[in-house]
Amino acid sequence: MTLAEKIQKLRQEKGLSQEQLAERLEVSRQAVGKWEGGQSRPDMDKLITLAELFGVSTDYLLKEDGEPVKPAKRRWLPAVLAAGLIVSLAGAAWLGIRAVRAETVRQALEEETSALAAAQEELEAELRASQETLEAARSQPPESLEAWDNYFYQFAQSYRLDYMPAFPAGDAPRESTAYLYWAFAINLDNWGEEKGTMSRAYVEEAVSNHFGVVDLVHLPMVKGWDYDGETYTAYPGGVNPLPVCRVSSYRIYEEDGKLFYEVILDRYRHKEGELLDPAGLETLEEVYGAYGRENLEIDQREKVVYYCRSHQEIPVFVSHEILPPAE
Repeated sequence: MTLAEKIQKLRQEKGLSQEQLAERLEVSRQAVGKWEGGQSRPDMDKLITLAELFGVSTDYLLKEDGEPVKPAKRRWLPAVLAAGLIVSLAGAAWLGIRAVRAETVRQALEEETSALAAAQEELEAELRASQETLEAARSQPPESLEAWDNYFYQFAQSYRLDYMPAFPAGDAPRESTAYLYWAFAINLDNWGEEKGTMSRAYVEEAVSNHFGVVDLVHLPMVKGWDYDGETYTAYPGGVNPLPVCRVSSYRIYEEDGKLFYEVILDRYRHKEGELLDPAGLETLEEVYGAYGRENLEIDQREKVVYYCRSHQEIPVFVSHEILPPAE
């Protein structure tokens, strides 16, 4: 078993999501995802913290195989030494051991106190930054729709609104088949050699993080995805080009201490039926330059409502609706 597999297995046994583990380790969820995907390895400090959190040794984590080795328990010297030892010598040895142990404990406490103080300071700084961002959004709304155009052009591509299921507020789908193509499309560059497979754990993490669904029902998809209980395997097929969307209107509001974004987007198509493929075009201006703005027309109008988790840039989608064409 590799380090990546051990981290994922131990996290799941602990009942933690990638995001929850990331918060405990004070790293991003993406970092945990890369550890479990074998794309990177935690540094030694994080390995030690992982070992303590999961109750295993660092040797177990680093070795490719083997069962978890629990950290050795401290054994205290018996109160009564074996018969025949000289009392004075035994007493001196006992006092010496206690002195060494007391110094070790003192040093450990000092290090832990220092680490806790540093972690507390970092958390307070993150909270301040989060609060400042929230206050800035409240007091300084965007100057114009144009200021959002390129942001949501890239947002629609990063989170593949073209593959996202449509659902009303509070009624996100519970079956995995609604999300399989979406989960695959948002992570195309991270599948290594096996680009046609997704793990059950990955699908659950993606849907939980972005839609708040924690009791996902796993099912195969006819002519789409096979499922063996642990892995989804795609039938041969292609992936749509990235969508081209422009902001029609937006609204920002606060509710239950969260900042919500309600955005209406117009998705473009080419008037002459030409396929729009904006790969490599980072802004709408570049799309207009490549295809001609006069050659684009609205294919579909949609509304998406979402908020971001705490200070992290992880959108949680509340609803996604396909709207009637604009009159």
